[in-house]
Amino acid sequence: MQTTSFKKPGLKPCPFCACDIIEIAFDEQLPGYLVFCAECGQNSLWWDERKRAITAWNSRAIEDSLHARIVKLEKTILNYQIFPHPGREAAIRKILPYIVQARPGLSQEKAFQRAWMATFPDACAILLADKAPVFKEAFAQSELGQWPFTPDDPVRTDNLWKSWVNTFGVNVNVNAECSLAGEIQLPVQGIEAVIPFILEAGDTFDEATDRLINGQGEI
Repeated sequence: MQTTSFKKPGLKPCPFCACDIIEIAFDEQLPGYLVFCAECGQNSLWWDERKRAITAWNSRAIEDSLHARIVKLEKTILNYQIFPHPGREAAIRKILPYIVQARPGLSQEKAFQRAWMATFPDACAILLADKAPVFKEAFAQSELGQWPFTPDDPVRTDNLWKSWVNTFGVNVNVNAECSLAGEIQLPVQGIEAVIPFILEAGDTFDEATDRLINGQGEI
C-alpha cells in the first residue's frame, strides 16, 4: 500500500496527546484519506473524501470531552502530589490568589510574604494595633479561623509558585510583579473581609522594617 501524507491547517490538536502536528494520509490504492497524529499515531477511519476525513477528525465530541476530563484529573493529581495534607502550605496556596487579586502588581516577594503572614493571625493583630479586635473577629468568622497551623509546618516555596503559575492563573512578569488571570479557583469563605487587614499588616511591617534599616526607629 502506497501512501502520501501532508500537513493540513485547520485540524484540531490530537485529543490524546494534545500534539498540534496533524497530518492527512492518502492511499492511492483505496483510494482514501486518513487523518493521524504525527506524535502518538492516533488516527481516524479511512474516508473516500479528504473533506469528510477532516470533518470526522474535527467532530470528536466524545474524545474532546474525554481529553478535557483527563486534563482536569491530571491537575487534581498534581495538586494532591504537591499538597498532600492540610497545613500552612495548603493555606498559603489558597490565600495568595486573593492577595494578588486585591493588589495587582504586588511583587512576588511581597505577595508571598502577605499570604504567609495570614497564617500568623496573632502577629498580624500586633501590627494592626487598634484595628486588631475587628481583624480577629473577621478572621474567626472566616474559613481561615478553622484551619489548624503548627509553628513547624513546612512550606515548599518553589512548589507553591509552580502551582500558582501553572494551575491557578497567577502571572509573574519580568519585573517579578504578580497579577491574576481569571477567577479564584479555590474559594475561601469569608476571606474578603480579612484580606484588607492582611495587606495593611504587611504594609506596616514593611514600613517598620524600612525605618529600622534606615536607623529611624525600632520595629
